[in-house]
Amino acid sequence: MFKLKSICAAVALGLGVASTAASAFTLYDRPSYNSFEDDNIDTLTLDANANGRLDIGDRLTALVDFNKLIELSALFSPTGLFQDLNEVTGITEIEVKTKIEVAPGVYRLGFGPSAAFEATYGTGALLALFDDPNPNGVTSDPLNVSTNCTSVAGCLAAATDGSLWTVWGLDSDPDTEWFSIGSDNVSNAATLLPTSKVATVNFALNILTNNSGAAIQRVMPCQIATGFLCLGDGKVDMVGSADILGGLGLDQTAGPTVRSDSDITFQVDVPEPGTLALLGLGLAGLGLARRKRQ
Repeated sequence: MFKLKSICAAVALGLGVASTAASAFTLYDRPSYNSFEDDNIDTLTLDANANGRLDIGDRLTALVDFNKLIELSALFSPTGLFQDLNEVTGITEIEVKTKIEVAPGVYRLGFGPSAAFEATYGTGALLALFDDPNPNGVTSDPLNVSTNCTSVAGCLAAATDGSLWTVWGLDSDPDTEWFSIGSDNVSNAATLLPTSKVATVNFALNILTNNSGAAIQRVMPCQIATGFLCLGDGKVDMVGSADILGGLGLDQTAGPTVRSDSDITFQVDVPEPGTLALLGLGLAGLGLARRKRQ
């Protein structure tokens, strides 16, 4: 139910660091940030009362496919540097934990991890990202689906066949949170055009598993101005936001499925230049700068 858009990490391209076989890309150096652009699909994989709406206990599973890594300045504006990524993909599974009606037909939904996802990716896990140097056409675009990704199940399988790069989620930090504001009617949203916006999603997460070779910095503001509770020191490892869009034209066999347009942003610490070559660097993740889907 979200599309991760901006991912921050660091490794200056100007340093000419070569990536290893395990890494398909390098990260931009601080104080700049990295922003990932992606295509997403979100599927209602558990509808406990079969009403086509999001209620407490219902689960959403999402595919994330990043195709571009953009450098952002310290003010979160694009610098003009970017990388076309071979394939950086992710999978999320989020479960509705709280539901509050804030206006007629408008809900604030609070999400947390599902037991099944935690069993695979660890306590508190909500998002797992993968680096795959051998692209196999993962996409949520129904007009551009390869033979490896012709259904929701096929797309999810293709999205997780790379090397696990990072896992993000909720931990003991009271600033970590994942929520949406908008309609709870997933069945209706699945019938709408891709230009129809039905909800917004915001998340502030910490890194739980880090195979990136870079030190993630806890510097991102949890953004109280956009509805976060920010009950701690106001700093998290990564922030993200997304628009939930209509799912007309998508595979609906696994459950009501919609599109999402997400950004995620984070920052990493880079070692002294003399040790950069030893790291092989790589990968990216999830954003304050938000790209609107055209």
